[in-house]
Amino acid sequence: MTGEQLLYDYLQKLIAEVDGAKLDVAALPENLQATGERLAFLGRCLEDNRKMIEALNAGNLEYKGSEDGDLHLSVSVKSLQKNVQALNHIAECLANGKYNLRVDQMGAFSSSFEVMIKQLQERKELLEKSALTDALTGIANRMSFIHEADALWKQGKRFYVTFIDMDDLKLRNDNYGHAEGDKLIDKFAKMLKESFADYKCYHISGDEFAVIGDREMLKEAKSFLRKM
Repeated sequence: MTGEQLLYDYLQKLIAEVDGAKLDVAALPENLQATGERLAFLGRCLEDNRKMIEALNAGNLEYKGSEDGDLHLSVSVKSLQKNVQALNHIAECLANGKYNLRVDQMGAFSSSFEVMIKQLQERKELLEKSALTDALTGIANRMSFIHEADALWKQGKRFYVTFIDMDDLKLRNDNYGHAEGDKLIDKFAKMLKESFADYKCYHISGDEFAVIGDREMLKEAKSFLRKM
């Protein structure tokens, strides 16, 4: 087989199946060895690309490919791998509730991804606010009260709690209906919030309310109860 036939046969194998392509450059005539070395280099690049793409398809983001720095034809695939690694890191952060992320290594795709992250953050904040807000009165709810009291307790901070019950709410519900009772609850919550403007008020349930504050809050609580 002539040198030209060896090169042609090698190219055919490269096209058909990279793994099966082998070229013995030393067996080529001297005038074709430089060309053979270039084609062998192309074969190594194609093999490296194939292995990296297979690793990506299998979800293996740690495969580093060939350590031969001269295989510059593999740069694009390695760049793609880095972008997929970045996406994987972002996905892990989002799954763990970390939204303070910046995506800047993927061109126009980065902007779309940052918009998505911002929307997720806004929805998360909205859900958290909804979960801690009483739908009827708009003030903090029982869950919010438990979280706040628990946090203050764990921090070792001294705090005071005032519990306030509305009188005769059941009587109003029975005589005028629950819609009128709800109006009274909402009105009472507004009065409570105005009177304890410097403190956080909570609608615990039904006719039960609470206020968390410092020692000065107790004085305001007595004043509020006297007005009632």
